Amino acid sequence: MSAPQVPGPFTATPAVHRQLLDRCQPLDGTAAIPAQRKARREYENRVNALGAHTRS
Repeated sequence: MSAPQVPGPFTATPAVHRQLLDRCQPLDGTAAIPAQRKARREYENRVNALGAHTRS
Protein backbone atom coordinates (compact mmCIF):
# COMPACT_ATOMS: atom_id res chain seq x y z
CA MET A 1 0.00 0.00 0.00
CA SER A 2 1.49 3.35 -1.01
CA ALA A 3 1.24 6.60 0.90
CA PRO A 4 -1.49 9.01 -0.21
CA GLN A 5 -0.43 11.76 -2.56
CA VAL A 6 -0.14 15.14 -0.88
CA PRO A 7 -1.40 17.92 -3.12
CA GLY A 8 1.17 20.52 -4.05
CA PRO A 9 0.90 24.19 -3.20
CA PHE A 10 -1.93 26.01 -4.88
CA THR A 11 -2.09 29.55 -6.13
CA ALA A 12 -4.95 31.77 -5.09
CA THR A 13 -6.10 34.55 -7.35
CA PRO A 14 -4.86 38.08 -6.65
CA ALA A 15 -8.43 38.97 -5.63
CA VAL A 16 -8.30 36.45 -2.78
CA HIS A 17 -5.00 37.89 -1.58
CA ARG A 18 -6.52 41.40 -1.78
CA GLN A 19 -9.40 40.28 0.45
CA LEU A 20 -6.93 38.99 3.02
CA LEU A 21 -5.04 42.27 2.95
CA ASP A 22 -8.28 44.24 3.33
CA ARG A 23 -9.09 42.24 6.46
CA CYS A 24 -5.69 43.15 7.89
CA GLN A 25 -6.17 46.90 7.35
CA PRO A 26 -7.62 47.63 10.83
CA LEU A 27 -4.42 46.27 12.33
CA ASP A 28 -2.37 48.95 10.59
CA GLY A 29 -3.62 51.74 12.85
CA THR A 30 -2.88 49.90 16.08
CA ALA A 31 0.36 49.36 17.91
CA ALA A 32 1.49 46.25 16.08
CA ILE A 33 4.74 44.46 16.54
CA PRO A 34 7.23 45.80 13.96
CA ALA A 35 7.77 42.29 12.58
CA GLN A 36 4.03 41.98 11.92
CA ARG A 37 3.97 45.27 10.02
CA LYS A 38 7.01 44.22 8.02
CA ALA A 39 5.49 40.83 7.18
CA ARG A 40 2.26 42.48 6.03
CA ARG A 41 4.16 44.99 3.85
CA GLU A 42 6.18 42.18 2.28
CA TYR A 43 3.02 40.15 1.65
CA GLU A 44 1.34 43.20 0.09
CA ASN A 45 4.36 43.72 -2.16
CA ARG A 46 4.17 40.08 -3.30
CA VAL A 47 0.43 40.41 -3.96
CA ASN A 48 1.02 43.58 -5.97
CA ALA A 49 3.75 41.87 -7.99
CA LEU A 50 1.49 38.85 -8.55
CA GLY A 51 -1.29 41.12 -9.80
CA ALA A 52 1.09 42.95 -12.14
CA HIS A 53 2.44 39.63 -13.41
CA THR A 54 -1.02 38.22 -14.16
CA ARG A 55 -2.16 41.39 -15.94
CA SER A 56 0.76 41.52 -18.36
